[in-house]
Parts: sequence; structure tokens; C-alpha cells
Amino acid sequence: MGDMSLIGPKPDIPEMIKYYEPWQMKKFQIKPGITQVNGWGLLSFQETLKHDVEYVENRSLWLDFKILLKTIKVTLFRIGAF
Repeated sequence: MGDMSLIGPKPDIPEMIKYYEPWQMKKFQIKPGITQVNGWGLLSFQETLKHDVEYVENRSLWLDFKILLKTIKVTLFRIGAF
């Protein structure tokens, strides 16, 4: 449907937006991703938002490639998976 990209910020539910600080809204400047930076099961809500904003601010092809490789590792070893 084109609502998501392969790599990007963690998708969120609308009910969570009321807990965002203004600087955290930056994550909505790009489409959410099917795969993200870290094993989110190991991070707090605030930590996931920090990583999402950092991704938006620093995204590049090289960063996407590193995230894709990390995703393979996290998936194989079930690190931080739900």
C-alpha cells in the first residue's frame, strides 16, 4: 500500500502521540519502517523515540545498510525480539 518503507522509525499508535515531546515529533517526517534500528524489546519508550529521531536526522544509504545487517543478526539470534 506504500504506507511503510523497508527501514525507518518504529510505527506507533495514535494514542501514544500525546506522550511525545515536540522534538520527538520529528520521527513523523518520514514513513515508518518494517525494520528499525534496535531490538525494541530491550529499550524503553523514550529510548525508542530517541533512536527514531536520530535515524531521521542521520539517515543515509550506508546507515540503512548497517540497519539491515543488524536486523539479520537480531532476527537470527532473537535479540530483543518479542
